[in-house]
Amino acid sequence: MRKIAARFGLSFGMVGALLLGACGTPPPAAAPDPFLSLPDACEVLSRQTIQEIVGGTPGRSRSADAKTGKSCQWQYSADNAPVPPLQGVTPSDLGLSVTLYLYERLPSQQDVGGVQMASDSFAAGRNRQGVADSDSIDGIGDEAYGNFNDANGSLTFRTGNVIVELRYQGSGESQQGATGLGREAIHVALTKAAKDIPQHLRK
Repeated sequence: MRKIAARFGLSFGMVGALLLGACGTPPPAAAPDPFLSLPDACEVLSRQTIQEIVGGTPGRSRSADAKTGKSCQWQYSADNAPVPPLQGVTPSDLGLSVTLYLYERLPSQQDVGGVQMASDSFAAGRNRQGVADSDSIDGIGDEAYGNFNDANGSLTFRTGNVIVELRYQGSGESQQGATGLGREAIHVALTKAAKDIPQHLRK
């Protein structure tokens, strides 16, 4: 088996203070970010979930930035073509990836917290992909959407100031030959993974 995120002069400071006083008080600071760091992306899924979705293969870290972005992927490939069942599909190639993104308030914008930044980024990503409201998924994080077909799918959700992207692909053998696992199976696998992750995020 292969195993397969000017210093200003005093005069400028005085002018700024005068203008601030004339214009009123500054906007209130945003609420504290609920998440201050990200866990190891390979540890956000339980062993049971990994076993059910990708056959229990160990994860392989793909982290690009240990602070604001972490990724992990799991890959399974059968050594030999499996015998197709009388009905359904016997999996032969499975792959799951999870990517975590942490959004933190900027020192220069204390009135805009990480939650708002994550929410704005989530909406922008959704718009770029042209995802309709009908693709929204209830019961996962604060907001979620997904795309699924017979052989692969993706599910993205936001919880607080963290965005999680999941991707899954699955194929196998049926009586008709090589085929995808089916849209419903892809949907179920991604939903199971997404619901397992929030409890493993550190606060």
